[in-house]
Amino acid sequence: MPIHESEGSQDQPSPHLVLAALAHTERLGVVMKLFERPSTQKELATLLEVSSGTLSRQMSILEDACLVTRERSHDPYSLAAPKETLELLRAAAELSVAVAGVRLETSVAWLDRLGDLNDAPDQ
Repeated sequence: MPIHESEGSQDQPSPHLVLAALAHTERLGVVMKLFERPSTQKELATLLEVSSGTLSRQMSILEDACLVTRERSHDPYSLAAPKETLELLRAAAELSVAVAGVRLETSVAWLDRLGDLNDAPDQ
């Protein structure tokens, strides 16, 4: 599903849209900077070392996901719902750690099994 498709309402984007918007390093960088303080597009482009065109595309996706907002076109961006965004990022981080742990456990099990096979007498 393309990132701009949404199953949510106009005021409430789909969870997929929000998570997909946050699953990009540049957009996540923008959100993290906006936790510090509201910033203009030019300030964000400078801080993140990206072109204004690239940042404009990323901001559009964040706006579509209702993660960022601004009053007028040249005003600074701010987080639309900082508390909820923080809670979402914490939950996503916990999920990421859990998934990585499962992958690590599976990898360790495979390594153990390979070691057992290596120690087995030749057949």
